Formats: sequence, C-alpha cells, structure tokens
Amino acid sequence: MLYIHLYVSVSNKASLELVNKHGPCIARNQSNQNTHSLSHIVGRDRARIAYLQSRRSKNLARDGFEQSKAISIPTDAGSVVNGQSDYLIKVGIGSPKQEVYVVMDTGSNIFWTQCKPCTGKCYKQVDPIYDSSKSLKYRAIPCSSSLCDVLSNSGLGQDCEENKCTYRVEYGDETSSSGYLSIERLTIRSASGRSTIAVNDILFGCGQNNSDVLDTESGVMGLDRGPLSFVSQTTRLFQNYFSYCLPTSTSTTGYLTFGKTDGIRNKFIKFTPITTSASTSQFYDIEINGLSVAGQKLNIPGTVFTSSGGLSIIDSSTAFTFLPSAAYTALRTAFRRQMTNYKLTRTAELDTCYDFTGVDSVSIPSVSIFFKGGIELPLQPENIMTVVASPSKVCLAFIPTDGFDSGTNFILGNIQQLGMQVVYDVSGGKIGFLPGACN
Repeated sequence: MLYIHLYVSVSNKASLELVNKHGPCIARNQSNQNTHSLSHIVGRDRARIAYLQSRRSKNLARDGFEQSKAISIPTDAGSVVNGQSDYLIKVGIGSPKQEVYVVMDTGSNIFWTQCKPCTGKCYKQVDPIYDSSKSLKYRAIPCSSSLCDVLSNSGLGQDCEENKCTYRVEYGDETSSSGYLSIERLTIRSASGRSTIAVNDILFGCGQNNSDVLDTESGVMGLDRGPLSFVSQTTRLFQNYFSYCLPTSTSTTGYLTFGKTDGIRNKFIKFTPITTSASTSQFYDIEINGLSVAGQKLNIPGTVFTSSGGLSIIDSSTAFTFLPSAAYTALRTAFRRQMTNYKLTRTAELDTCYDFTGVDSVSIPSVSIFFKGGIELPLQPENIMTVVASPSKVCLAFIPTDGFDSGTNFILGNIQQLGMQVVYDVSGGKIGFLPGACN
C-alpha cells in the first residue's frame, strides 16, 4: 500500500493528512502491527456501546479561551475493517512540545495521554511517552483545588494521591487510564506545519496506569459535551464548533477542524437537531425517523426509532451503524431483494454479505437515512457495504440491536460517515452533513 501525501486547499481552513496507521510506508508502523479482525471490531463496538450506556446522563460545566481562528489537525486511521474504526490525531503537548498520536473520540470527554514516570503501568506505544518533567508548563492539580470537582461532573473516578487529584476512566473494552488531573499546553499543527496554535491551561489526564488495548497509540482526545472535553474547554477559542472528514480509503487524507470555517459549500450542509441539552447528556444525541432503499421509503413505524428511549447518537469511534431490530430487518429485506443477482453469504457477525468473485461490476441499491427535521442523508457505496475479504465477501454495514437491553436505540457509526463533512455546531444545538465534501 502506498503512503500518499495529499494536501487540499479548502476555503479558510487548514486541510490535514489522514493516513492508515497500518500502512507499511510510514516509520511509525515498523512495529508490524496487525489490523483487527471483523469479530474483534464488532465485539469492540458492542463493548463500546455498553460503555456509552454506562455514562448516559451527566452534569456538565464549561471553560474556554480567547477567540481565535479555526485550526485543523492531522489524523490517522486506526484499527481497520476496510479502513474504518478509530481515527487518530497528532498533537503536541508540553513546552517544548512532545508530539503524540491520540484517538479522536466524540463519545468521551477527557483528553489523556500516557505519562512518565508511569508509576503504575504504561503499555507499549510507537511514539515516545510524554514526559511531564521536561515541560515548563506542566502542573498537577492539587486535591484542594475546585478543578478537582470537574471529575465528578464528568462521570470520572476521582481520588487523591500525594495531594494530587487523580482520575480514572474505563471504556468498556478493557481500555482504561488512571493518573493525575493536570494542566498543560496543547499545540495543534497542520499537515504542512505552517499553521499552528498553542492552547494554554488545558486540563488533561497524565496517565500513570493504562491498559494495553489502544493499538500502541498514546491516549484519547475526548470531544463530547462534557466539561473536560477539548471542545468544552475551548468554547471561546473555537466557539463550540468543529467538523471532520473521514477518508474513504486507507491511502487518502481527511481532516479534523476546530472553529467555524467559511466557504460556499457551507450553505449546502443539512442540519438535524441535537435532541438533548448539554445539561442532560454529554453525547451528541440525534433522532432517526426513517430509511429508504432504492429510492423507496421503508414502511417502518416511527415508534420503532423512539420507543426504547435509550441511546440514539452519532459516534466517531463505533464502526458500524446499529439500528432497532425491526428497522434493521426491514432494511435487510429490501436490500436483499435488490441484490438477488449476487451470491448471498454471511459471516458469524454480519448476516447480509455477498461473494463478488469473478463479477466485473456491481450495482448496489441506494440507501438513505432520514433524521429529525426532514433531513435525508444519502449514503455512498462505501457507507452501505464494507469489504471483509475482497472480493469474496462484502457485507451490509449495519447491525441490529439484538442482544442489547433497552439502553440502546440507534448509533450512527463511522462507516456511514466516510467521505462526508460532519459538522458539530454545539452551541447551535445541531449536527450537519455534507456528502462528498472530502474531495
């Protein structure tokens, strides 16, 4: 696989590099890491949803910094099923800065990274572990500080060790981190290196005891509506506004942008409301109200999408989209009806797959998702099906919520977000989509 450097000039934002972390042509992959299997990623999705359920409703606070321009940061693809799962951003932490790769996560709030001296355990990572003793800006938060209280408001474990405020976060898939709540400088740079901004006094987790499930990456940058998320801490700086574009292949680039951007295409973004307030949910809750296949709206009662009263969110770190079982059955039935010319097969995890061996061209029926506010999101082929074993097995990239309790309704996963600009206008209370905007 080739490592492609791609730089794109789009209106007033810096466009950044997104590469497959498993690509053989980049130095950080010399550890010969393996991509994850389908069963691992589906299992990880289910564990993640259990984690999201566990922190469904929290009280939030806010902090911020002075107004500034929008800035983008580089991202890398994480563990993959046809190029999807976690996505990584490269940031500088400390003064002088030490660069680390962390997971971009809209479903968690704290920014944390592994941190020397690793008084508990630090797992192996590709980049050097951040060393707080080498930074002029690092400060651990004392237990007596009111800033320590933000941990309980974020749903994180809170304790005290040697007069240092400590945190603990667990993600459900055996990934966890505990350490010191601290203050540090964070530096964001563009792929070209010409656009940078340093944000002082960011609250973050200096991870002293961390689990070994993050594919050797350094940590997590939480982007939800919790008080410790980077979005919340930079409210005045970036106006509670960010967007990203996940690439459609492992050899092309994407971007994550903080702050509002100008551009002619912005007027074409379609917004659906965030259906909860920040005081009742840390997540980006959205409401689905319909599906269509081959241009025909499926006959699904509206109560199917709302009856559970549980999670109904967009999430950057869940790979597949999870649908209420009745909605999934209707989608699967209509999709299979349009695909009778191809050999139907399955995997242990996905029940609607096709073997395209020897097939010169494939015609996939269109699929759209409809959201509250009359918004239709038309999906592209890469959003509809995912390659499990090319070309012998390509599967419908949706999963029913069978096996979950009433805490799960709908999760819009990142496979369905590939190739489109996804806009989070947090202050405006809405999420926007612009398909085909990553070119």
